[in-house]
Amino acid sequence: MKTLKAIAAIAALISATALWAQTPAAFSIDGESYPRTLFDLKVQARMASAGRNIQSLRHPGALRNYQQEVLNRLIEEQLLAREARRSGISISEAAIDAAISAAPAMPGMSTQDIRDETTNRLLIGGWVQRLSSNIKVDTGDIIRAMAADTRPVLAERAKARHILLRLQNSADPEWIDAQALRAHQLLARLQDGATFADLAREHSADSSAANGGALGWFGPGQMVAEFEQAAFSAPVGQPVGPVRTVFGWHLILVEARDPARPATDEEWQQRLRSRLAAEELALQIQKVIDNSRKNAKIIVYIGG
Repeated sequence: MKTLKAIAAIAALISATALWAQTPAAFSIDGESYPRTLFDLKVQARMASAGRNIQSLRHPGALRNYQQEVLNRLIEEQLLAREARRSGISISEAAIDAAISAAPAMPGMSTQDIRDETTNRLLIGGWVQRLSSNIKVDTGDIIRAMAADTRPVLAERAKARHILLRLQNSADPEWIDAQALRAHQLLARLQDGATFADLAREHSADSSAANGGALGWFGPGQMVAEFEQAAFSAPVGQPVGPVRTVFGWHLILVEARDPARPATDEEWQQRLRSRLAAEELALQIQKVIDNSRKNAKIIVYIGG
């Protein structure tokens, strides 16, 4: 709700300052226009996501920086989607429908805008995946990177399961207490010998319930703070809780924990391989963007 209010306030601010002339289109690529209204929505959302307050946004330069950032990103997205289509990437209507259903839409977007944006996102994702699969990192490059690098230290990690009891109305103290009581009752059953995975399948509201609450391995910073603190301090093999987070009450079973340690040669090489592949992928994507910009007729209709 706060984010929506922030977007509305920023929208009014942009309209009032009239920094850029109002035009039907924000830009066009080879005659295909991108709607100005949708562009403005993107700018509003970008500023709201940055948590900027109204006072900091009154300066025309700050607004212009956000507008230019969004403009560049949207042009690049359109160019990459065109490249994906040109290279033969296609997305089924069923896949588009599923993606639309799975992700919340930005307020103010039309049904067609949502479909177009989702289609482009899936096209780009498919194209990047294909591009990435063709990147090969030479063993010699990895050896040279090892010689120039320092062996990394792998952070402590834990392998755990959890049972989540959601707090759908966190403003209701009675509901919070009722769910906490339920969590204590489940904990008592676990302490009496009940199988954690079975109770997770039966009672957990998390998507991991189907797998007995299994979360796999995770390290620092991958879970919310309260959950992480409990998971890295709980005795291995002993259920703990209830632990309250923004998601609800958790019961946690740490199945294993690895201490921080230097990476093995194999782990180090794999990390370098992933890093070098990511760097090469970024270079290839940027090359496509640069070439597309040179070969396309791009007209920007907004400006100061």
